[in-house]
Amino acid sequence: MNHTYAKRYLEIKKLDWRLTEIKEGDLVLDVGCGNPLDAIRATWFGARFVALDLSRQDLSSGKKFMRLELARLSALTDFLMADATMLPFKDNSFDVTVSYSAIEHVDSVERHRMWVREMARVTRIGGKVVLTTENKLNLLCFFLNPFRLIDYKKVRRPLVLNVLTAFTLIWFSRKFKSLKKFIPLRNDFYEWFFNPSELRQLLIESGLTLRRFDSDTLYYWGYRPPLRVLGGFALKIDSLINKLENVECLRMFKERIGFNCVKT
Repeated sequence: MNHTYAKRYLEIKKLDWRLTEIKEGDLVLDVGCGNPLDAIRATWFGARFVALDLSRQDLSSGKKFMRLELARLSALTDFLMADATMLPFKDNSFDVTVSYSAIEHVDSVERHRMWVREMARVTRIGGKVVLTTENKLNLLCFFLNPFRLIDYKKVRRPLVLNVLTAFTLIWFSRKFKSLKKFIPLRNDFYEWFFNPSELRQLLIESGLTLRRFDSDTLYYWGYRPPLRVLGGFALKIDSLINKLENVECLRMFKERIGFNCVKT
């Protein structure tokens, strides 16, 4: 990830941080934590942070970075490998439970329900739950998402033709499941899209009271593509489209959406 992608990533994190209220002494759980950026922010405010993920590699690299670069904050952070749908904590354990752009990577409606129910279960009464994810109503990202699912290492030359073929097959495979065996998909990546109404219902079903909705960024590629030409193209689209980010009527169509909830 070069500095341009890193800068853009920090910009889209503002949605997560706007929705999350953390104060000194809070015990915070991050479900599907990924990199330790949120741990750094929370512990900087004096909170104790539990970073949970299924990726041993992400947890190991995050723990190592915190220990070597931010030893004081590292003492306030625990890294734990566990399944988000079966959290290894007692009821009412945390003051704040968050999950930032992670729930879309599980592949069934029932597992989505289990994910949110577990977040609600481990949060104390009166505690906050924050969930952000991808927006189905953002048609550009929804349309381009198959390119993020393609495993470019498996695509043979001529690359452009093969990528376009795989892209087309992905869409057809949604109707004809047997076509999936012909598609070079990444085995480490899956995405499910929610619209604001579906996400709202998911949270309400888990007994949470919604406090605030927010959204951000009209377009974001999500990672640096393996080819320089694709990377440049993605950044140009990103720069052009996001000049419209502050248009209020586009609020429901932005790429990332989220809710701040309270457990009552």
